[in-house]
Amino acid sequence: MRKAFTIILAALLLLSVFVSCNQDDLVDDLFNSSVHVTFDSNGGTGTMNPQVMNKNTETALSANAFTRTKYAFNGWNTKADGTGTAYADGASVSLDSDITLYAQWKGGPSIIKNTEGTLTLSSGDWTIEDTTVTVTGRITVSGTVNLLLPDGKTLNASRGITVSEGNTLVIDKFDSESTGTGTLNATGVNNSAGIGGEINQAGGNITIKGGTVTATGGYSGAGIGGGNKGSGGIITISDTADVTANGGENGAGIGGGYYGAGGTITISGGTVNATGGDSAAGIGGGYGKYDDHSVGAGGTIYISGGDITATGGDGGAGIGGGFNGNGGTLSVSDGTVVANGGENGAGIGGGLYANGGIVTIEGGTVSATGNAGGAGIGGGNNFYGGGGAGADVTISGGSVTATGGSSAVGIGAGHGQNPGDNKTLTIGTGMALYGDSTSPAQTKRSDATESYTGDRYRYMLAKQPSI
Repeated sequence: MRKAFTIILAALLLLSVFVSCNQDDLVDDLFNSSVHVTFDSNGGTGTMNPQVMNKNTETALSANAFTRTKYAFNGWNTKADGTGTAYADGASVSLDSDITLYAQWKGGPSIIKNTEGTLTLSSGDWTIEDTTVTVTGRITVSGTVNLLLPDGKTLNASRGITVSEGNTLVIDKFDSESTGTGTLNATGVNNSAGIGGEINQAGGNITIKGGTVTATGGYSGAGIGGGNKGSGGIITISDTADVTANGGENGAGIGGGYYGAGGTITISGGTVNATGGDSAAGIGGGYGKYDDHSVGAGGTIYISGGDITATGGDGGAGIGGGFNGNGGTLSVSDGTVVANGGENGAGIGGGLYANGGIVTIEGGTVSATGNAGGAGIGGGNNFYGGGGAGADVTISGGSVTATGGSSAVGIGAGHGQNPGDNKTLTIGTGMALYGDSTSPAQTKRSDATESYTGDRYRYMLAKQPSI
C-alpha cells in the first residue's frame, strides 16, 4: 500500500513539473484557439479590419480593400519590401500565430533616387519616395515624361533639367488627392536654363500643373525656357502650380535665353513669380540684338487666369522683350497680372530700344509699370532712335492700370519718341479711359472708342466707369 502511494505521489510530482514548464503552451492550447491577421496598406489607402481565424485551420484571407493611385495590387507578403513569404489575395492559409501582411504593389511611376552624376528620364511617369532626393548632375528628359511630386517631398535637380525641342516634361502633384506641397528645385549651369534648353537649344514642351517649382537659370539661360541662344519653346502653367522662375544674367525668368525670343507661353492658373536676369524680361525675351529686334522679343503670351508677377531685369520689360527686344504679342483675358519693367524697360511691351508689340486685354486685373524711360504699356526707352515705339493696344474688359517710368507715358511710346509713335489705343464698349500727370488717374479722357487719338499721360487707367 505504501509502495503504491509512493508511486502515485511521484507521478503527481512529475505532472506538476510538466505543467509548470509548459503552462503557457497549455493555456494557448486551451484558451487561445484563434490567431489574428493584420493587414498593412504599405503605401496604399483604405482600411481593413484585422481578420480572426482558428489556429492551424485552413481559412481564406480577407479580400484586399486597399488601393494605391497609379499602382495595381499584387498580393501580400510578410515583409514590406516583398522579401518574406508571399500570399495571393484570398489565399487559404493555416496559421499557428498572429501575423502582419503587407500589401504589395506593381506598376506605378519609376522612382528617382539620390544620384551622383547625370540622370536620364525616359518616357513615362516618374516620382520620388524619399523625403528629399538630390541629383547632382543634370537631368535630361527623353520623350514625354510626367514628373509627379508627392506631398511633403522635395526633388533637387542641382544642375537643372534639360527639356529640348521634341521632348515634353509635365510637372504635377502626385494625384488628385494630393495638396500640392511637393517641391522641385532646378538650378541651371552656365548657358543652360533651370528647366529647358542648354546652349544653342530652345526649350521643349514644358507644362507645370501642380506642386511648388523653383527654377533658376545659369548664366545666359532662362529660369524656364531657352538656353544660351535659345527661345523659350512651349511653356504652359495651369491649375494649382506655384512657380518661381529666375533668369540667369541675360536670360528671362520664363522665356528666352540670351539671344532668344520668348516662345509660346500660356498661363491659365496657379501662382507665378518670374524675374528676368540683367537685360532680360520677367516673362518673354532674353537679351536681344541691336540690329534685329525680333531676337529677344517677347514671343506669344496668353494669360487667362492665375496670379502673375513679372519683373524685368535692367533693360528688360516685365512682360515682353528683353534688351533690344520688341514686345511680341500678349493677350490677357483673366487673372491678376503685375508687370514691372526693369530700368528703361516697359511694364508690358518692349525692352530698352525696342517697340511695344501688340497687347490685347479682355479681362482680369492688370497693373503695368515702366521704369525710367519705359512706358507702362508700350515701348522701352530710346536714347538714340530706332526703337521705343508704343504697342498697338486694345482694352475691352477688366481693369488696367498703366504707369510710365519717370519720363514716359502710361500707354504709348517710350522716352525719346514722338507722340506719333504712340501707336493705336482702342477702348472697348462699356470701358472708359482716364489719364493724369499725377497718381491716381481720375480725369476721364475718353469713353469707348475705336481709336483714341488724345494725349497720353504718365498715369493711365482703363476700366468700366462704375468700378
